[in-house]
Parts: sequence; C-alpha cells; structure tokens
Amino acid sequence: MQAELQQYLNSKNINSLFISIVENLLIEKPANPIAFMIEYLYKQYPEQAKVALDTLAPARGPVAAE
Repeated sequence: MQAELQQYLNSKNINSLFISIVENLLIEKPANPIAFMIEYLYKQYPEQAKVALDTLAPARGPVAAE
C-alpha cells in the first residue's frame, strides 16, 4: 500500500508541486495564503484549474482561461 501511494505521488509530481507552493508562500508571505495558493495553481496549471473550477461550479458556467 505504501509503495502504491508513493508511486501515485511520484507519477503526479505532487511532492514537487507542494514544495513549489510552500517556497512561493514563504517568499511572498501573502496576507491570504489560501487565495495565493488558488491563484498560484491557476497561473501554473491553467487548463487543469479550469477543469477543476468547471467541475466545482457547473451552474456558474464555464470559466475563461487567462
């Protein structure tokens, strides 16, 4: 089970993603860290973020990618 979890983290590059988010939080020290992380993910991964936002709020209509 542990190997399967590690394989998933590695295949999705999750460790690097978290490290990058934390590094940027520590550099920027935003007043609203949650908003900062959301914006960071949207800027770094616009297509995946758009799909996630569309899935979370389908009644709102599609989100335009910047």
